[in-house]
Parts: sequence; C-alpha cells; structure tokens
Amino acid sequence: MPKFLGGELPKGISYDLDDMIIIPGFTEKDATYENVKLETELAPNVILRYPFMAAAMSCVSGHDMTLECAKNGIMAVVPRSLAIEEQSEIVKRTKEQEVKEGEIEFNTDPVMIKDLRKTIRDAVELYNEYGHSNIPIGDDFRCLKGMFKYQEGIPGAFLDMDLETALENVKKGNNYLGEIIKPFDLKSSRHGIDYFLDTDSKEDLSKEMDEKKIKVIPIIKKDGALTELAFIHEYHGYVVGAAIHTYPGWEERVKKLIDVETDMIFIDTSDARSRFQLDVISEFKKKYPEIPLCAGNIVSGEGYKELVEAGADLVKYGMGSGGACITSVRRGPGRGILKASDDIWNTKEKMDKDHQRPIIADGGIGVRLIKMIKAGGYEARVYEHNPASILKALGFADAVMMGTAFNMLMEAPGKTLEFHGKKYKERWGEGSLKGISMARYGIGESVKRALVEEGVYDLVSLEGRLKPYLEKTALNIAMTIGNNVGARDLKEYREIMTYELLSPTAWRKTGVE
Repeated sequence: MPKFLGGELPKGISYDLDDMIIIPGFTEKDATYENVKLETELAPNVILRYPFMAAAMSCVSGHDMTLECAKNGIMAVVPRSLAIEEQSEIVKRTKEQEVKEGEIEFNTDPVMIKDLRKTIRDAVELYNEYGHSNIPIGDDFRCLKGMFKYQEGIPGAFLDMDLETALENVKKGNNYLGEIIKPFDLKSSRHGIDYFLDTDSKEDLSKEMDEKKIKVIPIIKKDGALTELAFIHEYHGYVVGAAIHTYPGWEERVKKLIDVETDMIFIDTSDARSRFQLDVISEFKKKYPEIPLCAGNIVSGEGYKELVEAGADLVKYGMGSGGACITSVRRGPGRGILKASDDIWNTKEKMDKDHQRPIIADGGIGVRLIKMIKAGGYEARVYEHNPASILKALGFADAVMMGTAFNMLMEAPGKTLEFHGKKYKERWGEGSLKGISMARYGIGESVKRALVEEGVYDLVSLEGRLKPYLEKTALNIAMTIGNNVGARDLKEYREIMTYELLSPTAWRKTGVE
C-alpha cells in the first residue's frame, strides 16, 4: 500500500496531491520503463490499455472523444446531461465501429506527406501532432514512395534532410536511415509483404498479416496510389462508459444504455452519500448483476464502505478539486483529494479482500494551471498537462478520471477559438448554467433562478490531439513507476510507493504555483 512516511496524515487538515512528493525507490534491472505494464482491469471484460478515463462532462466526452478513446484503449464516460437518445447514440456509434484485439483496423484517411521536398523534421512534427508512428510518403497524386517510421532520438544531422534525398540514401545502403525510412516502388516492392492491393480480399489480408506478423501495411491501387493503411489492433475491444443520475427516469436511461452495449455504468452525482444512491445501486444490481456499476462521488472511507456494501463494483471519489468544479468555493463542501485518497485507501485495505473494490480518482488530475488571461470577452486559463498528479493519484487509485486534461484536446466537442495566435477550447462544468442537469443536483425548476453555480464556463488552452497526448503521458508515467520507484506494474506501484508532505519551502522549489 502507499505509505506516508510520517505514519498517518495529520488529522483535521485537507491536503492536495501537490502537497505530496513521491520518494524514489530501488530499481532492479527488469523494472525500467520499457518493461512497465500500465494495463488495468477494472471489471471482467473492462480492461484499459492505460488507467485513464475521459470525464462524464458534455464539454469532454462527445462522439469524437468517445470513439478516439476507445480506439486507443481507454474509456470515455458519456455524460448524462445529454438527452437519453443522444447519449445512447454516441455509445451505439462507437460500439458499431469496434475492432477486437488482433483484428484488422483500417485508416481510410491516413496522415500523409505528399511532397518529397519535405524533411525528416516535418515527418517528426506530424508524429508529434497526430501520434501516428507510421507515416506514408508520397507525391502530389498520393502515389506511395515510402514509409516513415518514427523512433526516439533521431540525430539532428538527419532532421533537415529532405525525404527524396533520404530515400535515395536508403537505397544506397545508409543503415540508420533504413531503420526509419522504407522506400517503395511497384517494381521492387513485394505484394503481400510490403503492400496489398485494394482489390485483395479482407480475408487474405488478415491471413497474411497474421502469419507474417505484419503490424501495419499500405493498401494501394494498381497505379501505386495509396488508399488506406491496415493495422493489427493491439488492444482489447472498444470500451465505453456512460453516466446516469439517481432521480426518476434513471431506469429508462439504464435500459437504453444497456441495449446499445455500454460496458460500464457510472452513477454520476456530486455527493453520493445519500439514500438515493444506495437505493439505485441496490435496484440496479438486482436487475443487471453482470453489468459493472461504478458509484460516486465520495470523499471519505466511510462513504466508500457504504457504496461497496450496497453492491457497487467500483467507487469514484473526489469533490471540489476539479478544474471546472467550484462546489467548494461556492457552497462549501468537498475535500482535498490527497486526504480523500489516503482515507479511502486505508479503509479499503482494512476490509476483507472479497469486499475490496477498485477506486477511481476524479478531480483536478492531469493538469497544472500556468496563468489566467482575457481572450476577447472570455476568461481563458492556460494549462499544461501534468503527469506528476496522475502518478500521485495512481499511488492510491486503480484509474484516474480527467476532465480538463481531455478538454484541452482537439477531440473535445466545444468550439475552438483563436486569440492572438493561440487556440483555445470551450470548457463548462456540469454544474455551470451552460452545462447543468437539474437532476444531478436534485433541484426543481421552481428554484432555478436562485441556483448557485457549481461549475465554470470559460476557455482552456488547446494542446493537441488525443493519441500523442496518451503516448507521451504513458511514457512519463512508466518512467517514474519503473526507473524511479522500481515497480513493474500498477499493482506493485501501489504496494511500494511511499511519499512525504512538502514543507512550504520545498513546495515552492518544486515549481508548483
């Protein structure tokens, strides 16, 4: 279990994840980042490639985000603030496109360089923008000339070399360039090994890729024009979650979501310590015992125990700590997420093993606020992605749910706005007047005018696309878990991670503001 080196956290004080620092451990030779496994099993048939979830927020988990999360082996939770029809349609459309582990996945519009005068640096920048490590090289007519395969640490001497020269040097025997660039022409390239034709059957394609262990291959027309790329899908099938409330009508929403094969249901309330939540858990598990149910949110060990004893399969915690949540500021309740993590973890560890359930940390994780500015008539917040807070949360939790971290990506559904050359995404908390669902808070229309907002409406800095964000974040997490702490997977990390609290002086020297 994670151990506070001071014994017990001081009572009566709420702490945030920024108040702690992870203590380095001893690393064996087999515990380096290349060997660290970040896969996490939250329930039978709910296995995530990385322990990340996109939050059940209407500014985060729309169709594009849900689909891209599923493609990349993680889970988005479709919010219940959407109408039942829209929510279930997002799940349905995502599941209809599902590709199982080991099956062929097609990219019909791959990122492609169509100018041989472009450089290797341009190819690297495309990787950084889109996260695709295999990038086709072609001409103005999409005729395939080669494939670029990204790898870390390309020497600076090669970065400014144009692709036409690089392709020629590979043909002349340059061994290093041959590792990252593979030339292609119809005369010498081999059908079934270097390419397939668009007239080949999907059955032959699948068989050949499986037998020859080919992970990615271009599909071309007879004239050499690229039509698509074929991949072997390496992760478990597409996983999709969806949220419900605890007020009248939740049964109808659940039925519709299960009809479209939602993998996990989340009871989405800001404060789960209520008879309403316990009753919904009980009724849900009686009717759908095989469907994983995540209850929440709570902030105490006592709340965790109540939800587990009522029948919850997982428990989500956090209140008032989220970037778009201002419940604590406006109305008072909440708890520092480190204190909540510590309390809930210790309660879980004291329970019988058969009654322990996975926990999900939710709120203010994965980002760090740099500054606030005015952008037109909006208030804008400039964030940077922050793997450190994810690592700290994963010392307690089986997975983390993130809102703002995903809201900062292109796939988020809000409008993209540009001010002074910098792009921003709309963000609204589910408790803001723009995003509020009255059922979430149990508020009738008669008191709507007196409502105190519990969420922000603003802009956040746009920081790229989902795939490269996931790859870079996972790499940083694996490096700390393995190289610094000495663990080989998330379970071992939770068992051996130790931490201390930061003094005000030490806290300032971390660079956190």
